[in-house]
Amino acid sequence: MGRPEAACGSGSFPGTGVQVNYNCQTPIGAKSASPTITISAKESGGRYTLTESFASGVSSSPVDLSAGSMVPSTTVTVSGADNTQLTLTGPANSATIPANTPIKPSDMSGAYVPGHTGQVKFAPNVLTIKALGTTTTCTPSNKPAASLTLQVTAGSGTGGVTGSGTTGTTGASGDSTSGSTSGGLAETGGNDASFRALGLIGGTVLLLGAAVFVVTPWRRLRKGR
Repeated sequence: MGRPEAACGSGSFPGTGVQVNYNCQTPIGAKSASPTITISAKESGGRYTLTESFASGVSSSPVDLSAGSMVPSTTVTVSGADNTQLTLTGPANSATIPANTPIKPSDMSGAYVPGHTGQVKFAPNVLTIKALGTTTTCTPSNKPAASLTLQVTAGSGTGGVTGSGTTGTTGASGDSTSGSTSGGLAETGGNDASFRALGLIGGTVLLLGAAVFVVTPWRRLRKGR
């Protein structure tokens, strides 16, 4: 497990390789693999770039995968001061992957900004490989150990977990947000007086429209008599 590091200024934080026992659901049936995975981080100004690297492949294709036809993504479990799932994405394969050869995902990266101050741990989780219109999903059968441990400090007004396709953040205090500890409608201006006024006007228009719709048929019926 990566040792805790102080998070200040900027720096690089290498992780420790951990073995993950994957059960993979592929287009050609169930497969298993036990690759060694390492999560590392680079920090700048309180923002971390996480990178997950595979030492070996996890599955194979019965046909060649031409360059650019395979795209990997993965989730990382964040625990400790922040508790969430962070999604990392990687580039497509740069060279052809021969048929019946273990597919080694490219390095996958994503951004993390601490929502709370304290120790956080990062462990590998579900791997997804999309290729030639198919999807392979590899889920750990064990509970992977943390590959990286950091001592982090929450930024002023910038707390949260970011990256492609992230879920909300639940901090050590148990509060939950949607994507950021300081997120919400208030940041878009949705709670100011002008937006509330527009909402009232919009509601009035809808009520008037409904009234016209109801009254008009009765007037036609009375004329018909």
